[in-house]
Amino acid sequence: MKILITGGAGYIGSALTLLLQERDEIEKIIVYDNLKRKNYSLFTCNKKLSKVEFINADILDRKKLTNAVQQVDKVIHLAAKVLTPFSDSEIHAFDQINNWGTAHLVDILAENPKDILFLSSASVYGFSSNNHLLNEKSNVKPSSFYGTSKLDAEKHIKRLKNSCNYYILRCANVYGDSPALRMDAVVNKFIFEANFKNQVIIFGDGTQHRPFVYLKTLIEVIQKIIVGGKTESGIYNLVEHNLSINAVKDVVQKIIPETEVIYINKENKLKGLKLEPSHQLFKDLKIKEINFEKELVQFKNRFSF
Repeated sequence: MKILITGGAGYIGSALTLLLQERDEIEKIIVYDNLKRKNYSLFTCNKKLSKVEFINADILDRKKLTNAVQQVDKVIHLAAKVLTPFSDSEIHAFDQINNWGTAHLVDILAENPKDILFLSSASVYGFSSNNHLLNEKSNVKPSSFYGTSKLDAEKHIKRLKNSCNYYILRCANVYGDSPALRMDAVVNKFIFEANFKNQVIIFGDGTQHRPFVYLKTLIEVIQKIIVGGKTESGIYNLVEHNLSINAVKDVVQKIIPETEVIYINKENKLKGLKLEPSHQLFKDLKIKEINFEKELVQFKNRFSF
């Protein structure tokens, strides 16, 4: 089996590439990335990437993208413009990369049918009313241009329903270790700053909820869907935990007791989001859910000092 991973050198893509590299079923992995985030760590991770071919190109480069698609059996589409927490800046980039970049890919797949897994985002839902749990049948109402661009991308993916299998994962906030580690995600930022600065900063009163998923769980789900090939086409919420920011802070303080907490604008109560996990998907793929605290301990233990 030959697989194309757009955005394959990024935070999620680099960890996924290393995982797929170990699968006997995988003959070749094309990592397609423009490296605009300076994600070079995959290429210096002390792993012999014997199955990996790298294409340094933009998702909007139709010629190079077409050539890559034609070489593979399945596509994992991770390439995206992500900017946390200021997801309403660089509006044009969100639309061009997340929306129209996906449209380019879908047009190519319409002529060269391949199964595709698209990593969407929980941000397509916007916020939960009164923090109710939302599921895949709930109304989508993105509250950011990032969320809107991801929802537009989903619409393009759905155009492939009559020609190939597609899987849309509405992904929660990701945390955990990766060769191309991101430190702007809330859990990663908390555990890093607690470990090295002995403090965390919380905006608002901290009661706002967010859905979370461990990176290790995320890439395991992706590889089992792609390699297994038995999952039904459709949309799935990929989330393990719904936690308030204060609850995340409590776990961090339990692991690193000397952590100081600083609130900024504590009188403000920010909006939140809770998602109902796709329990059937986890059951079908035999994914074992791990305790949040244990996941953070695993992550912290990866730090060099």
